Amino acid sequence: MHDARDLNAANYVDFFCRHLVGISWREGPPGNHQPQLASGFLLQVGEKFCLATAAHVLRGIDKNRKRYGYTTSTHRLIDAWSPRCVVKEHLIFDFTQEPRLEFYKPDDGVDIAVIVLPDLYADELLRTIEPFTPERWMHQSEVEFDPIYAILGTPVGDSDLTSYPPPQVVFVKREESGGDETMFPQFVGTILPNYPLKELKGASGGPILGFKKDSDGNLLYWPVAVQSRWDDRTRRVKGTSLPHFAKALYSFLSQQHEEQDESASVPISRSGSPAPGATGEMS
Repeated sequence: MHDARDLNAANYVDFFCRHLVGISWREGPPGNHQPQLASGFLLQVGEKFCLATAAHVLRGIDKNRKRYGYTTSTHRLIDAWSPRCVVKEHLIFDFTQEPRLEFYKPDDGVDIAVIVLPDLYADELLRTIEPFTPERWMHQSEVEFDPIYAILGTPVGDSDLTSYPPPQVVFVKREESGGDETMFPQFVGTILPNYPLKELKGASGGPILGFKKDSDGNLLYWPVAVQSRWDDRTRRVKGTSLPHFAKALYSFLSQQHEEQDESASVPISRSGSPAPGATGEMS
């Protein structure tokens, strides 16, 4: 740990919650909105900070609006689970109205969306949330991970969402050959059999973490994928490769930045420095 505030973590779930951003809203027919919850995290790409989640989360809102006439309200980002949190109030942020980059072809192994956060919101979240920085996703091809991975998120279970469920770390064993040939690389794993989980809804968009120990025995971790789908019969999960997508996103934003500079418009890069820490080390 390199940030004294992480010492507030009571256990490993609390520790990893320094990365978790809850995405909450109410949705339904006008006058009958029901609470909804999904998972997300902060991804640093260049000098920008993005809210990342599964694309099907945001697409579902659009689909319900068009098909059923649903509306949404009470849009919030939750950072109160982090051991670094001081203020427990949720951040008001209507993510449904923000421009987003969306990649949704689940049959090809892609289900991810990002919102490039306005500086004001990024700065506020960075007080509490530790982003995944480029060094955490740039060189993963050089890392030999342990076979057990972990999904960080907020599975809501079968009950009605009357209060925010506590975050969980769900351990999965990666399958070397998932039997699913996709155009883009994806994570495929199976939830460990001794884990009493009946429903993973709500964890969509959360990071899937890979682990290894260094020569001194310190446990290191990296964000390897974004949780997308799961099969309750086989307990198999699938996630979009984060390094593959983040590199493409970096190229896209860099090109957009250059085009804006050439046209003398306001550049997309933010001023200021990123949050401290972000080493990905747990001691």
